[in-house]
Amino acid sequence: MERKKKYSLENQFKTPFKISEEISHEMNTPLFFSNHDESLEELIQDIQKKETTNLFQTLSNKGYFFELPDSFLIDFFLSTKNLILKHIISGNITVDEGDLILQKVIFTPLFKAE
Repeated sequence: MERKKKYSLENQFKTPFKISEEISHEMNTPLFFSNHDESLEELIQDIQKKETTNLFQTLSNKGYFFELPDSFLIDFFLSTKNLILKHIISGNITVDEGDLILQKVIFTPLFKAE
Protein backbone atom coordinates (compact mmCIF):
# COMPACT_ATOMS: atom_id res chain seq x y z
CA MET A 1 0.00 0.00 0.00
CA GLU A 2 2.89 2.34 0.72
CA ARG A 3 4.20 1.90 -2.83
CA LYS A 4 0.81 2.91 -4.28
CA LYS A 5 1.29 6.44 -2.94
CA LYS A 6 3.60 7.31 -5.83
CA TYR A 7 0.64 6.93 -8.22
CA SER A 8 -2.03 9.60 -8.58
CA LEU A 9 -5.33 8.88 -6.89
CA GLU A 10 -7.08 8.81 -10.23
CA ASN A 11 -4.62 6.19 -11.51
CA GLN A 12 -4.99 4.16 -8.32
CA PHE A 13 -8.69 4.01 -9.04
CA LYS A 14 -8.64 3.67 -12.82
CA THR A 15 -5.74 1.21 -13.20
CA PRO A 16 -5.46 -0.83 -9.98
CA PHE A 17 -4.46 -4.03 -11.77
CA LYS A 18 -1.66 -2.37 -13.77
CA ILE A 19 -0.36 -0.71 -10.60
CA SER A 20 -0.45 -4.04 -8.75
CA GLU A 21 1.48 -5.62 -11.62
CA GLU A 22 4.15 -2.89 -11.51
CA ILE A 23 4.50 -3.07 -7.73
CA SER A 24 4.74 -6.87 -7.74
CA HIS A 25 7.46 -6.62 -10.40
CA GLU A 26 9.39 -4.08 -8.27
CA MET A 27 9.07 -6.29 -5.20
CA ASN A 28 9.69 -9.53 -7.10
CA THR A 29 6.56 -11.12 -5.62
CA PRO A 30 3.65 -12.99 -7.21
CA LEU A 31 1.17 -10.65 -8.89
CA PHE A 32 -1.92 -11.88 -7.08
CA PHE A 33 -2.19 -14.34 -4.24
CA SER A 34 -5.03 -16.70 -5.06
CA ASN A 35 -4.35 -19.37 -2.44
CA HIS A 36 -4.62 -18.23 1.15
CA ASP A 37 -6.52 -19.17 4.26
CA GLU A 38 -9.82 -17.65 5.34
CA SER A 39 -8.33 -15.43 8.05
CA LEU A 40 -6.08 -13.80 5.45
CA GLU A 41 -9.10 -13.39 3.16
CA GLU A 42 -10.94 -11.44 5.88
CA LEU A 43 -7.89 -9.26 6.51
CA ILE A 44 -7.51 -8.54 2.78
CA GLN A 45 -11.21 -7.63 2.48
CA ASP A 46 -11.00 -5.33 5.51
CA ILE A 47 -7.90 -3.57 4.14
CA GLN A 48 -9.50 -3.25 0.67
CA LYS A 49 -12.67 -1.74 2.13
CA LYS A 50 -10.75 0.80 4.23
CA GLU A 51 -8.45 1.68 1.33
CA THR A 52 -11.39 2.06 -1.08
CA THR A 53 -13.35 4.18 1.40
CA ASN A 54 -10.35 6.50 1.77
CA LEU A 55 -9.85 6.62 -1.99
CA PHE A 56 -13.49 7.53 -2.63
CA GLN A 57 -13.37 10.21 0.07
CA THR A 58 -10.21 11.71 -1.42
CA LEU A 59 -11.69 11.67 -4.93
CA SER A 60 -14.80 13.34 -3.55
CA ASN A 61 -12.62 16.04 -1.97
CA LYS A 62 -10.97 16.55 -5.38
CA GLY A 63 -14.28 17.35 -7.04
CA TYR A 64 -15.75 13.99 -8.05
CA PHE A 65 -19.24 13.16 -6.94
CA PHE A 66 -21.04 9.86 -6.94
CA GLU A 67 -24.65 9.35 -7.87
CA LEU A 68 -25.04 6.33 -5.58
CA PRO A 69 -24.74 5.98 -1.80
CA ASP A 70 -21.11 5.55 -0.73
CA SER A 71 -21.64 2.24 1.08
CA PHE A 72 -23.31 0.69 -1.97
CA LEU A 73 -20.72 2.09 -4.36
CA ILE A 74 -17.81 0.77 -2.28
CA ASP A 75 -19.29 -2.73 -2.14
CA PHE A 76 -20.15 -2.62 -5.86
CA PHE A 77 -16.62 -1.46 -6.74
CA LEU A 78 -14.93 -4.15 -4.63
CA SER A 79 -17.23 -6.91 -5.92
CA THR A 80 -16.60 -5.87 -9.52
CA LYS A 81 -12.86 -5.55 -8.90
CA ASN A 82 -12.73 -9.04 -7.36
CA LEU A 83 -14.71 -10.52 -10.25
CA ILE A 84 -12.30 -8.97 -12.74
CA LEU A 85 -9.36 -10.20 -10.67
CA LYS A 86 -10.64 -13.79 -10.90
CA HIS A 87 -10.65 -13.47 -14.70
CA ILE A 88 -7.11 -12.05 -14.68
CA ILE A 89 -5.84 -14.87 -12.45
CA SER A 90 -7.52 -17.50 -14.63
CA GLY A 91 -5.92 -15.99 -17.75
CA ASN A 92 -9.20 -15.03 -19.42
CA ILE A 93 -8.18 -11.37 -19.64
CA THR A 94 -4.99 -9.34 -19.26
CA VAL A 95 -4.25 -6.78 -16.56
CA ASP A 96 -4.79 -3.96 -19.06
CA GLU A 97 -8.13 -5.44 -20.15
CA GLY A 98 -9.15 -5.71 -16.50
CA ASP A 99 -8.41 -2.04 -15.90
CA LEU A 100 -10.34 -1.06 -19.03
CA ILE A 101 -13.36 -3.12 -17.97
CA LEU A 102 -13.25 -1.56 -14.49
CA GLN A 103 -13.19 1.92 -16.02
CA LYS A 104 -16.11 1.14 -18.36
CA VAL A 105 -18.24 -0.47 -15.66
CA ILE A 106 -17.45 1.76 -12.68
CA PHE A 107 -15.56 4.95 -13.31
CA THR A 108 -17.10 6.28 -16.53
CA PRO A 109 -20.79 5.77 -15.73
CA LEU A 110 -20.77 6.41 -11.99
CA PHE A 111 -18.22 9.17 -11.34
CA LYS A 112 -18.80 12.70 -12.48
CA ALA A 113 -16.47 15.65 -12.02
CA GLU A 114 -18.15 18.69 -10.52
